[in-house]
Amino acid sequence: MEEKVLTYIKERQLIQKGSTILVAVSGGPDSLALLHFLWSHQNKLDVSLSVITIDHQLRSDISAADAQFVADTCRLWNIPCKIINVDVDAYRTTHKTGTQLAARELRYEAFRKLMEQENVDYLAFGHHADDQIETVLMALLKTSHVHNLAGMPRKRPFAGGELIRPFLCVEKKEIMEYNIKHALTPRVDETNAEKNYMRNRLRADILPLLKRENPNLSVTIDKLTENIRDDSAFLMDEAKKAFSSCVHVLDNQKKAVIKVTLLQTYSLSLQRKVYQLILSYLYDGVLPEKLSYRHEEMFLTLLKKHENRMINFPRGMIAERIYDKIYAYFPMRKEQKFETQLLSHVPATLELQDGTILKCTTISAEEVADKRHDPYTYIGSEKAICFPLTLRSIFAGDRMSYDGLSGTKKVQRIFIDEKVPKQKRDSWPILTDARGEILWVIGLRKNTKITLQHARYICIEIEQPSH
Repeated sequence: MEEKVLTYIKERQLIQKGSTILVAVSGGPDSLALLHFLWSHQNKLDVSLSVITIDHQLRSDISAADAQFVADTCRLWNIPCKIINVDVDAYRTTHKTGTQLAARELRYEAFRKLMEQENVDYLAFGHHADDQIETVLMALLKTSHVHNLAGMPRKRPFAGGELIRPFLCVEKKEIMEYNIKHALTPRVDETNAEKNYMRNRLRADILPLLKRENPNLSVTIDKLTENIRDDSAFLMDEAKKAFSSCVHVLDNQKKAVIKVTLLQTYSLSLQRKVYQLILSYLYDGVLPEKLSYRHEEMFLTLLKKHENRMINFPRGMIAERIYDKIYAYFPMRKEQKFETQLLSHVPATLELQDGTILKCTTISAEEVADKRHDPYTYIGSEKAICFPLTLRSIFAGDRMSYDGLSGTKKVQRIFIDEKVPKQKRDSWPILTDARGEILWVIGLRKNTKITLQHARYICIEIEQPSH
């Protein structure tokens, strides 16, 4: 096994000479074998080692004993070790998530902090080939996307360094034989035999059957996951380009603004990838367990249908279409009131809060016909527009007259008629003239002032963000 792993490390370029490795050790057979292997070959690999072990405080005194066992082993082998205690129950209650997800998030946050504090090059895990098969099988039962079958990567960026899995080339039985050969006495987690967890059921009941059908299953899965990762990496590169073109992110509001007409020009495959990038951004890379393929289908429907609609996502996220944009955000992050801006002269350019550009120019009478019916363009006769113009949010009691209406209507009623969500109304831009008359509830209603015998006209256009 040792030569197989050394060859794997060399061929896959997992570890560079002169680097530092933080080994995640639980005290179980896999992580203990990995620590012993790296310690035994420390000089050959030319690396320095340290260890982190997490006490999840879930199994009474047993988890503390496991952590102490790791610390004692490290002391015997003269390896620096840190025990990190995390409160899974408190985190699970606060964030309303499952025990396993809470434990994972706390564990990885601890790994991240220590790697950054110590400026470590690699974080090493003891995941092996059988773990990879189980991971792919679990994904197969839950997913509708091929890229989710890519399994665990042997190497990926993490916390300023890289996360590596040197044992992905060996099976569980080889690791158990290694432990026996070197007289290692790992701790045993009894919960690994409990069949209330899907992974345990797959490990106990399904994996042996599959290996009987294909004794080289671990090699087959390794090739499959490698091919899927390569294909997914190419698609993701293309999706990132599409994302930068079609999506404007507002970090101060943790919000994504999707330009529908631009995203529609891309293939369905890339639309799906862009959707995944949006979710990754909004959920900070940790997708909720309740997210399913149905949410993706609803998003793609929202993208295709020309109607204002709203979709509810897990953890309170909302995606809503308003004309040619989809806004994805968390409503608990209260919308900022629209910041008042002035248009005092022509030409002029303003950038609105969501990155949309507003341009004010003059045009000739011949150009009016082509632009006057565009919902994102306002036109008025130069002599009839009283400057300065003001872009502001809604005021209590605002009323306006608009094209095709006899009399006036409350702007609040216009919002209701157009199904503008309540949380969007305070941030919706309204254009008024120097007398305070409402000329345009942008994108919804216009009070145009066009006198055909006039020669010059004011043209105010909304443009998509350039970034």
